[in-house]
Amino acid sequence: MKIKFLSINFSLLLIFSAVSGQDVIYNLNECIRIGLERNFSLLIARNSEAIAKNNYTIGNAGFLPSLDLTGRHNGSVNDIERNFED
Repeated sequence: MKIKFLSINFSLLLIFSAVSGQDVIYNLNECIRIGLERNFSLLIARNSEAIAKNNYTIGNAGFLPSLDLTGRHNGSVNDIERNFED
């Protein structure tokens, strides 16, 4: 009985010693780094900066000529037939 009890205790000790929890060791630099990575305003600003770098060409700066075409038609068709009697 004693050997069985000791073997159960020993096996439980091995099982629970192998299981480790999540490491929660944060320092100030780690917290700041995680906060900056997950800040959506900074992500949007970085994406806008990347778009601005890609759009940095002579054509986008307005130095090259551009051609615009607009058209407009403002008319109507009146097909009225009148018969006057004297």
